[in-house]
Amino acid sequence: MSDLRKKISLLIFLLILVTALTYAYRIEPRWIEITSHVIGQPTNDPIKIIQLTDLHLDSDTDYQKQVIDSVLALEPDIIVLSGDVIDDPEHLKTLKTFLKQLSNVKIVATLGNWEYWSKIDIEQLQQIYSEYNTSLLINAEHVYEIHNRKIRFLGLDDYTAGKPSFGNFRSTIPDTVSVLIEHSPGLFDDDEFSYTKHHIKTDLCLAGHTHGGQITLFGKILYTPQGSGHFTEGLYQTNICPMYVSKGVGTSIIPIRFGSRPEIAVFFI
Repeated sequence: MSDLRKKISLLIFLLILVTALTYAYRIEPRWIEITSHVIGQPTNDPIKIIQLTDLHLDSDTDYQKQVIDSVLALEPDIIVLSGDVIDDPEHLKTLKTFLKQLSNVKIVATLGNWEYWSKIDIEQLQQIYSEYNTSLLINAEHVYEIHNRKIRFLGLDDYTAGKPSFGNFRSTIPDTVSVLIEHSPGLFDDDEFSYTKHHIKTDLCLAGHTHGGQITLFGKILYTPQGSGHFTEGLYQTNICPMYVSKGVGTSIIPIRFGSRPEIAVFFI
């Protein structure tokens, strides 16, 4: 009877394991969570920003269509691509296809660590972005006028693999909402980038990189990549701004998620 119980227990364990792996590989990576956030005290006609981070675009066109359909249904005023959009030079064509379907929406983008680590040609990437209504900001800023209001995006180079610098930024622009974009949130743990040194203060900061851990067990995050600092996911208050760390849309290294659903973050500012 003891051997039978052991065999039943082993069978139950294997069934649970197979179910969990199937869920982590087939279901959760495509189970998009849309989160909504009100920043400050927006007007009656707020600017709607959608953040897509860590897309890691690949050959999965069905999932890309799911992301695009979800974004367009939300009717954003502007989309922020906050790094790790692609992680292989072969996927530049995929990026073109992706951007083409969003070409009626203003887009602002920054670099992540994988654009560097995978040796993407940044000039070629810049050209593709410019072809599809997208401003790639590398330690640079761009001001848009939306709903008769000015909104400024300050895009920092990636903290993990690039060379972020506040040197090109004006401290403030009167009557302008400011949003700072940095792929790797660990920058906000670095005293070198404190507000007191650079006199930069913004209404919102957007980051990604962590994937919310990508794999969690009972709510415990097992690992976050280099450059994450102490941040995992969600809203934090920093010396520069309230910062939101999105769990991202894609997966990195291994194509699974468990306890950390992909996220499209929506901000009303």
